[in-house]
Amino acid sequence: MSYRSQQLLQKYFARQCSRDELEELLNYLQKHPQAEEHEEIIQQLWQELHDTKPLSSQQSENIYEQLSTRLPQRRSLATWKIAASITGAMLGFLVVYYLWMNSMVTQTAGFAETRTIVLPDQSTIVLNANSSVKYERQWQIDSPRQIWLEGEAYFSVQHLANHQSFTVYTNNLAVEVLGTEFNVQNRRGTTQVTLDEGKVKLNSLDAALNDVTDVILRPGEQATLTEDDNFTLVAVETDPVTSWRNYKLLFNDAPMAEVAQTIEDLYGLPVIIESDSITQLKLTGTLPNNDMRMLLALLQEIFGIQATEEDGQIRLRE
Repeated sequence: MSYRSQQLLQKYFARQCSRDELEELLNYLQKHPQAEEHEEIIQQLWQELHDTKPLSSQQSENIYEQLSTRLPQRRSLATWKIAASITGAMLGFLVVYYLWMNSMVTQTAGFAETRTIVLPDQSTIVLNANSSVKYERQWQIDSPRQIWLEGEAYFSVQHLANHQSFTVYTNNLAVEVLGTEFNVQNRRGTTQVTLDEGKVKLNSLDAALNDVTDVILRPGEQATLTEDDNFTLVAVETDPVTSWRNYKLLFNDAPMAEVAQTIEDLYGLPVIIESDSITQLKLTGTLPNNDMRMLLALLQEIFGIQATEEDGQIRLRE
């Protein structure tokens, strides 16, 4: 089994896989159904991560027989035909995978739009452009509330009488809260958490990163964990960070490269800066995050440059 597939299996059993990663793992397993080491590795991971007894072949067969009649026919013909030739643990894995995927809800916001989502516990998420969240369709009162985020979102979390935990997962951080309001941005491998109210606890998903274990965030603080495991914790003004909820992008002496990256993230178009002199510019001001024409007009007015959309790109030139 490849190192990549082992990583994906670990993330799957820890419920940290994105939809794309789950599909990648399933495709790998389908292409290598006879690999001898698969069953041993899957059984081992299942025990380590779930502290349960290994699934026997007969148990897996029984699960399959009970569930296959309830699966949509078009799905079962494709997936279970392959599963039928796979031994116990692998079959159990595919059954659990199918049920888990169908218990999940994925919500997205497209480019240049925001979206408000009401969760099963009446907590709310304001989802920024080019972002998505995934969560279970129903939350049990004795289970943690869990959200998987790609992109950026603002959370207003309901505190429940039974103190049920609420955790947001990104590619590298687990953000645990009870009742609070906070912003999480997860783009290009970096997670940034900004706290408005309440208290959150941060834990790195990399067990080797000891510096980010049970880190407590207070209101007005911002934590950033980069793709190369660089962690910072600073005090910030939260309004500029969360202004996107009001369709505004607030910049304070921001380099043009940062402005360009923000535009790309929210509007989905690459920004081409055609001269070094424009690259040296810095922006202090407000741009809209839901009106690209107005945004380009403001850039032209502020800096006296040309800002145009051409062939699916935004070009900044003198």
